[in-house]
Amino acid sequence: CATTLGLKAAGPENRVVRYVLLETFNKPQEAESVLKQALKLAEEQKDIYWQSVALNNLGYRRMRESRYDEALTYLTRAEEGFRQIDAKLRASNTQINIALSASRLGDFDRAIASSTSAIEIQEREGAKPYLQASLGSLGNIHTFQREFAKGVPYYQRALSIALEIGSVPDASIWAGNLASSMASLGN
Repeated sequence: CATTLGLKAAGPENRVVRYVLLETFNKPQEAESVLKQALKLAEEQKDIYWQSVALNNLGYRRMRESRYDEALTYLTRAEEGFRQIDAKLRASNTQINIALSASRLGDFDRAIASSTSAIEIQEREGAKPYLQASLGSLGNIHTFQREFAKGVPYYQRALSIALEIGSVPDASIWAGNLASSMASLGN
């Protein structure tokens, strides 16, 4: 698949694209190997952006495997790299993955701090698609702690923004989460 598209070799960016294709075609071991090659090549080339992209993807893979400790190691390095090169939105998206991993490990202070920082960046940048997802994720973190009242305003904002930008699938998720939280509060 990837080889057919001419992505067998070259720089880290082609290896990351190849990784995505291998994941799509359900070849996880080969995908992991290609992603680690991308990271190694980016490190050799001192390419911070592609190092961070590879680290972020490795972290996300660990999240999907429920290996949150390992995910945090990769994601923290990715966030540092994105911040180093001032890739604010990429850093904020990585922060949300950090928040989700930290919450699964019970580190709610870190999860909330990371989410809040991501939301601040996305508000400043006017990145509404990312912002609605991050607000909803912060609502989820509060709900995971059974702090339903704290999650409600985040779900409300996420729902409002999702409707504003026409993201019906996201709006339905936030509406469902909002309704569930309100029911848990007796409303």
